[in-house]
Amino acid sequence: MKVLLSKVRETLRKNRTRKLLMRLISVFSAVVVFITTYALILPAITLELNASCGIEEHQHSEECYEERLICGQEESDGHHHDDSCYEVSRELICETPEHQHSVDNGCFDADGNLICEFAEHVHDDSCYREIKTLVCGQEESDGHHHTDACYEKVLVCGN
Repeated sequence: MKVLLSKVRETLRKNRTRKLLMRLISVFSAVVVFITTYALILPAITLELNASCGIEEHQHSEECYEERLICGQEESDGHHHDDSCYEVSRELICETPEHQHSVDNGCFDADGNLICEFAEHVHDDSCYREIKTLVCGQEESDGHHHTDACYEKVLVCGN
């Protein structure tokens, strides 16, 4: 009989525990249903209400942005030195003095014989060296053409 009473007590205890667990699960289920319903209704409530903060609603679009140049370089085709950038001058490199035999220079005696001790020499192109001097005042460069990397989108709408 004692065994039977102990089994009855144990069965009652299990029933109480099961009822308590069922109540807890029911309460948690009700809370989950309430929160889910509220979360689904909240956007609709927000759309129906008028804003009371005083700030006008605004979503940024393409008109709100401006592209600004950030590379700091001017666009150019560059400069490469050609013949128009140089001035060419000639420098005498010949050490032989220029001389032409003539009566006025005293190169002939009264009989017409050559008595001049200087060799006859007229400066030609081989007596000169060409010197090219840069006169354009610009440095050679490849130039610069703006690409997408030269620009940055900046918000300009103020909202």
